[in-house]
Amino acid sequence: MRLSHRARSSSTEVSGRALTNLECRWWISSHDEGQLSYYTGRGPRAGIVRYAVTDDQAVFVLPEYNQICQYTTGRQITLRVSALTANTFTEVIVTGIGYRAEDEARIAGIIDLPERWPSGVSTRLLCLDLSDLEGWTWCAEPAVMRRTLPLLQVCQ
Repeated sequence: MRLSHRARSSSTEVSGRALTNLECRWWISSHDEGQLSYYTGRGPRAGIVRYAVTDDQAVFVLPEYNQICQYTTGRQITLRVSALTANTFTEVIVTGIGYRAEDEARIAGIIDLPERWPSGVSTRLLCLDLSDLEGWTWCAEPAVMRRTLPLLQVCQ
């Protein structure tokens, strides 16, 4: 993808490219926080969640009382992980059906869970397979990136 932006009389380009599946997996694995989107009976919702990654899934530790647990099991959810630096914007999106971990104790033992809840709070491990990944990265001068970022998010 190439977007052009005219600044005064000169032309500055924002260059972008799609990430490979391997790059998307690396990006997801090297972060631990993202935006989880899901649908409720009252429309779309999203919240910031922390996660851990196994070989083939993202795992979220959520308190049972959180509405995310109520609306994500067996339904389509999307995890969006993005970061903006001075001249680069990168984003990876994982989409799939949320499901409850079958063997929570085994999974909890093999990954470093990003959150610890007090002993009296009942939690649930929600999982999302890393099979449907897509990602992009865009580069530009810092001033151009700040002006162009809203356009990049709309173009997806």
